[in-house]
Amino acid sequence: MISIDRYEMVERCPRHKGRKELLKHLSGVLLSAKDAIKAKCYECSGYMADGIGDCMMRTCPLYRHNPHSSEYCMTPERKSRKVRRQ
Repeated sequence: MISIDRYEMVERCPRHKGRKELLKHLSGVLLSAKDAIKAKCYECSGYMADGIGDCMMRTCPLYRHNPHSSEYCMTPERKSRKVRRQ
């Protein structure tokens, strides 16, 4: 388990997408793949990710899962969800 100091540090960070998921992870909760990606992106961005921009980290294995990245992987499932929303 991660030290309480790190948990407290993240608690004081800006409330952006991924913060809640990272706090759950630091508490020992098992995250879904989607939540784990959010938590890692928040952590990687220096706790400043707002979830609405392209982080430009093209070498990151999670980069294609960010819907705002220029290389977003549009799977058939994601395409069908997008069509249903319109």
